[in-house]
Amino acid sequence: MLTNRQNTHILTILSISKGEIHKRHQYLVDTFCKKYGVNWPREMKLARQLLKARPEFPFWQTLSLGFQLNSLAWFLTEKGQFTLSQHDKKMSLDFPPAKTYDMNDGIVDKPSPAEEKPKTIFDFLQK
Repeated sequence: MLTNRQNTHILTILSISKGEIHKRHQYLVDTFCKKYGVNWPREMKLARQLLKARPEFPFWQTLSLGFQLNSLAWFLTEKGQFTLSQHDKKMSLDFPPAKTYDMNDGIVDKPSPAEEKPKTIFDFLQK
């Protein structure tokens, strides 16, 4: 257990204010929990626990479940841990930059010779 002095020291090292950490906890609750019937003290405690386990905030910002949770405790279940590990694997993917091709370098297709259209019926019948 860290003392208040150690917590303050860690916060200054990370250059994150206490208010910013509180906003991050609120972000987790607001983003993943249903909008009604939230037990805020319990959810804030769970958010603190989750952020302590995975402190990278962009990880949480890019996580999309597709459904709302009754409680952040879902992340502590087997399915929740599996979802977090899958998202962690997605975040760790490093794709090479896509190759770009300049299509204006040369002629892509040879210009076709323009055919003269017949001007009279007699020209049309000769061809």
